[in-house]
Amino acid sequence: MTPWTTATVPVELAVYTDALVIRGTARVPNRPLAETLAALPDGILELEDVTMDEHGSRGRPVGAPVAHVRAESIVFVLSEPVLGGSGAEAPSVLLVLPPFDVTGRLEAIPADGPIRDALRRLPRVGFLTVSGAAYWSERLGEGLRREPAPAAAQMTSL
Repeated sequence: MTPWTTATVPVELAVYTDALVIRGTARVPNRPLAETLAALPDGILELEDVTMDEHGSRGRPVGAPVAHVRAESIVFVLSEPVLGGSGAEAPSVLLVLPPFDVTGRLEAIPADGPIRDALRRLPRVGFLTVSGAAYWSERLGEGLRREPAPAAAQMTSL
């Protein structure tokens, strides 16, 4: 049963925490992923048909029918298909989200004007959409990966 009051769509997510990558299907409203994550009921993201793996693990991922992920433990999330977004051009940035580094276009910042001023005005809590994301973690031995779908980055990780 979904806790959302609006219609939902099934979305494949890859949820990255500081220790795990959790993949599964969530039923969420068809709106930008950052907005959805900021409004999670009880601060919990529910995934179905889950696989979970530690970063850098060479073992077999663990499977489960359901997983609950607390919003504050999320570093960033990748989605497929892409949920409703603005499609507007945004400036490229590097976000340091320990233990990951993420580059991409930060959708909350207009492409014109000084990027430093815009970054200072961003909220320090919640999620922001990063399109054209690439991410890596030398500490975890995770090589560079590029994602065509927008990512949602947790601002409290900054």
